[in-house]
Amino acid sequence: MIVVDIDGTLTLSDGTPACLGVGEITKERILEIMDPVRVANIKPRLEIIEKVKNLYYHGEFIAIVTGRWDYLADITYAWLNNHNIPFHGIAMRKADQWNIKSVAIKLMSFQDLLENKTIPQKPLNEILWIDDDQEMIDEVTKLGLRTMKV
Repeated sequence: MIVVDIDGTLTLSDGTPACLGVGEITKERILEIMDPVRVANIKPRLEIIEKVKNLYYHGEFIAIVTGRWDYLADITYAWLNNHNIPFHGIAMRKADQWNIKSVAIKLMSFQDLLENKTIPQKPLNEILWIDDDQEMIDEVTKLGLRTMKV
């Protein structure tokens, strides 16, 4: 099973900070960073997308766990489809979680996917987490997951 992030992992950085873990988190800052027009037009990171596609076509279950807010769900699904990114499930940040760091959101979302049996039950050391955020990589490594930092 593969767990993959979107911003900075499946996308190229456009210079806008994707991680809200730095500085004060305000609703205004969130709306600036997660502007729907910016999100819809962010460029794909083709080499990582190709790796995810290859893993998918070799039978891996692909779960996307992102710190994006669920108000961006339609735009996110369209972006993933426009770039032919295959996946089995996606977990996004809920509207009332605006003041929680992305690392915590992704871990909570991953736990929810496991508990709800939305994703296959696998030993943690058989799960590969792909992310651009070193803090996220460090946290899932502590849990025993394999990681790939991009």
